[in-house]
Amino acid sequence: MKSKLLIFISAFLIVLAPLSVTLEKTLIKAEETPPPIDIFIEEGIGVGDGMGQSARSSKENIADGASQTVTEDVYYYEDLVRVSYEPNGEQFTTYSAFPDISSNGRYIVYQNNENIYRYDAEDKSTILITANSDGSPVGESKYPVVSNRGDVAYYTYADYEDTLATEPFDESTVLLYDNETKEHVLTQYTTSGEYPLYHAEYPDISSEGNYVIYISDSPDLASSDTNEDGDVFRYNHEAKKIETVSIRESQYDYMYDISEPASISGNGNFVAYISRGDMTSNTDVRKYRFPQLFVRNMTTGATEHISKNINGKQANHFIDDVSISETGRYVVFSTNANNLLSDANPENQYYSHVYLYDRNTHTLELISMNIAGEFPNEDSWEPSVSEDGRFVSFTSVATDLVSNDTNEFADVFVYDRLNKKTILVSQSVNGQQANSSSKRAIITADGKYISFESPADNLVPGDTNERQDIFVRKIESLFTQPAQVDVSVSVTDEPDPAQVDQAITYQITITNNGTDTATGVTVISSLSNSVDFISANSQQASCSHNNGSITCAIDSLSAEENAEIDIQVSSSSVGTILNTISVLTNEDDINSLNNQVTEETTVVDESIEEVSISITEHINVADTIKPGMFIMVEELITVKGTNTLQSNLVSESIQVQEDISISVEDPPSTGGGDDDDSSDDGNNSSSNANDTPALMRIVYISSSHLNVPNIIDATDNNLSVTIPSGTLRSPASVQVKRIIDSSKSGNDLIKVGATSYDISIKDSDGNNIHQFPNELLLEFKYEMNDLPVGSTEDDLHVFFWDEELQQWIPTPINQDKTNNTITAKVNHLTLFSLLAAPNSEETKYSDVERYKKEINFLTAGGIINGYPNGTFKPEANITRLQAIQVILRTLGVDIENSDAPDPKFTDMNQDTYGYKEAAMAKELGIISGKPDGTFDPTGELTRAQAAKIFVNAFKLTGTSDQIFKDVEGHWANDYINILTSNNITTGYSDGTFKPEENISREHFVLFLYRYLK
Repeated sequence: MKSKLLIFISAFLIVLAPLSVTLEKTLIKAEETPPPIDIFIEEGIGVGDGMGQSARSSKENIADGASQTVTEDVYYYEDLVRVSYEPNGEQFTTYSAFPDISSNGRYIVYQNNENIYRYDAEDKSTILITANSDGSPVGESKYPVVSNRGDVAYYTYADYEDTLATEPFDESTVLLYDNETKEHVLTQYTTSGEYPLYHAEYPDISSEGNYVIYISDSPDLASSDTNEDGDVFRYNHEAKKIETVSIRESQYDYMYDISEPASISGNGNFVAYISRGDMTSNTDVRKYRFPQLFVRNMTTGATEHISKNINGKQANHFIDDVSISETGRYVVFSTNANNLLSDANPENQYYSHVYLYDRNTHTLELISMNIAGEFPNEDSWEPSVSEDGRFVSFTSVATDLVSNDTNEFADVFVYDRLNKKTILVSQSVNGQQANSSSKRAIITADGKYISFESPADNLVPGDTNERQDIFVRKIESLFTQPAQVDVSVSVTDEPDPAQVDQAITYQITITNNGTDTATGVTVISSLSNSVDFISANSQQASCSHNNGSITCAIDSLSAEENAEIDIQVSSSSVGTILNTISVLTNEDDINSLNNQVTEETTVVDESIEEVSISITEHINVADTIKPGMFIMVEELITVKGTNTLQSNLVSESIQVQEDISISVEDPPSTGGGDDDDSSDDGNNSSSNANDTPALMRIVYISSSHLNVPNIIDATDNNLSVTIPSGTLRSPASVQVKRIIDSSKSGNDLIKVGATSYDISIKDSDGNNIHQFPNELLLEFKYEMNDLPVGSTEDDLHVFFWDEELQQWIPTPINQDKTNNTITAKVNHLTLFSLLAAPNSEETKYSDVERYKKEINFLTAGGIINGYPNGTFKPEANITRLQAIQVILRTLGVDIENSDAPDPKFTDMNQDTYGYKEAAMAKELGIISGKPDGTFDPTGELTRAQAAKIFVNAFKLTGTSDQIFKDVEGHWANDYINILTSNNITTGYSDGTFKPEENISREHFVLFLYRYLK
């Protein structure tokens, strides 16, 4: 009667987005019974119409209304309901599985946390079946099945003392909960009334609960059981009698190797089972054939071979699942055999398919066929059949059984043999496909309802427990579906970022992904108030503009048809434009999640400040300057761009590399230069500088270095760039672009003010200079009232944008709280910004107890990451490869585009994970490898090795008076001393450094945080 796949038990760990409404389950009374139809009717069995309008009951108190003695009442469910709730009505916090629904649809049983629960549609109540004497859960129980009376058979391996069983048992066994007596009855005992030698499992139950079948290896349940293999047994509850099912037609000649759960018909007379034994021969041929499907008539003793083709050839592969109908006429099963519909079918040999065998007509047909009526493209299994054979439910991962099966999960389907149509069951009432796998479907005898299990959270409202649940689907609702309309909207913007007053084009695409035509399609574009509308154009839509909202109307969109709309706007101010586009149709959309999209466009005013530094010999002190001398120069700096700066003189000391022959000329005047050498270098506020290039004059010659740097201020006075002496050896230009850009965001990082700075230095040929011999200083100024809400000065840090990683990376800083400045030292230039980074004692990682602010800071900056399960594993040791990956990320090294030479480590090649990082780290002098020529990427890093890496990577210097008592004479003594002098380590409280201990992730983070801060 029921299909059970009990061999495999899967635990699904799925986190799903919650919903918030609970669907009420309603019970009503049917006013009349639909007329019967004459399809698939077995003689002597009365059936209603194949649509299964009602589940029958003679009770008079199920629903409100006058009592009836000649008509039947109906157990009525909504189109789709969830029935797995705690007895108190709360959602389960653990997984529900293995559902079974009674033939009349009233009862549903399932297991949750190895306990058995039963839902009653009459009073919408749930009870715990496997409760002990105090009502608490017993547990250790599985595979429940239920009768129309509410009797429940189940497998348990709990201790007898913990259960409410009426008789003791030693092994795991099958118990029957009698709904009338409320007793848990033992179904397995020997002919002498004792508990048998071996256990029983995989029960099934007849519709009225008087018969229970199971599989057992025990040889003492029947006197002549001598085959030493598992057999199928039928327990007669009324007669307290056990009968053997799996025997040949000659009495006591047992079948061999019962390999799968069996299925009993609703009337209890027929049992379908799978065996390797040969019913026609006394020879043990089990080693030479696949297990076959048989049906046993318990009244006549006849056994029928089901799994064979029209030519009598047996199935050439395993039979996996079996279910028999209420009267025993129809048998459904799944198999990978490829010879059932012909002697050979090569196209079918790789997949499991569902078949139906009619025992009256002796015909076999394929059930799990695709839209074209052919074998589908993937496996199908777990069939269940209605009493009249019209409906067959099953599970499948095939994608061509119905159109637009796009969820990429296993689904539950029902095949209508009358209309030869397959319908997707595991979808919401508005046609939204389940967002996780659904399976183990059981159909009621009248074909009205299907129960199944699924962890999907989008089937019914209010499913927020993020666990697998049990659902009941009304089959009738699946054949009267509304129009399948799925209209989606997508948008692109160009350009982004855009300049102030520049035209921005939004290209909007509307697509009907459904199978039916969408009518009355309305597209609404809602823009920010600061936007100036230019135009809206479309070949398929008519558009109008009103108060920042653009509405476009499309008469209809056929299935898979697109419509394009172009909207142009501009903005006169910097900031972010939000354009929210929504689409509506006359029909209910089966997927409302793709009906709206918001596009962000950044509008910037890129004020380019260019500082030109040229070198012109205006010598006024000597005829010849010798190599090694230092000359003091004055440079006239002019600025060109949209913002004007006063020209000024800055001084620099340059060491002479070779003899310079000079002629003495007058120096330029302060604030200007020699008119003979003047050229237009930009708009300047000083009239003397309007026509003057950037000049340099030598004003002093010395034998010692005079360290006077170039200092360049951004025009908003919030950034100063200091270029140390000797950094630029030739003419160059410095560009500072102030960019208002909110599109580049980071983990928990908050921008201070609206500006980022894109800084570059170009040589005389216009090429960017990427690396510098000396560190440049970037001094950011901030005002206390500019701090983001909830942030303090300690949260501020300078970050650079890593294009490869697409995230902000922190750079080392010094903070002067007196003058409200933060200075960053950099040896490369890119986009920089002052951001507020989390410095809180709160942590998002469940296993972090200390160094919370340090870990928060580095994970927010993208330097190091936690694990997907919400942990950081702070005490885990960091490997050598992980360490250099973190260091290179801190340095802003572009690993993807690096061309470092082969490091020649003997344990790495170009295909080895981490090869590029190791090569670059060796090229930069951060590592040298081990003495044996290896790098050992997975080896754990010691604290001494970490000290060396830090000193080499960040070019640290210094001397400390603090001496650790365990590092004197150690090879890393100098590195550890430098680390100490830079306040990166303080050692342990006992005065040791423990250089040979492996360094943990949290200590490595602590070192790096101290360096950066």
